[in-house]
Amino acid sequence: MTQDSDENKAKAVRVWEELLNERDFNVIRELNSPDYKFNGQPQSYQDVENFVNWMYAQAPGYKFLILSTVSEGPTVAVRWQVNIPAGSAMGGGHAIGANFLTFAGGQIIANDQAGGLPDFVKDPAPAPSQ
Repeated sequence: MTQDSDENKAKAVRVWEELLNERDFNVIRELNSPDYKFNGQPQSYQDVENFVNWMYAQAPGYKFLILSTVSEGPTVAVRWQVNIPAGSAMGGGHAIGANFLTFAGGQIIANDQAGGLPDFVKDPAPAPSQ
């Protein structure tokens, strides 16, 4: 693995840990290219921030976990799971997905989600206590 591959993997993980989990929007301007595209569509810094805020409004307290990362050339594959707490409007559950981030000049130029939006799996309701 090259130094660039290692650096790109670390940056990809920061997207999920710092941007998506901690809602640190400074990460957007640091890591995303001004020409950034999500699933082939141009996305401004504000578009990305609005998306993260929308996710948080739908499921406050969500938590992303990185299941695995693989780097090949300028592309990093990230397999992730998001856990949604029971108290959210969506109810408790989780979804598993994968994204492919492509880097150029140390910044993300493309983020492609594999297979579209993942299916949300509701966690079973706890058994009533007696």
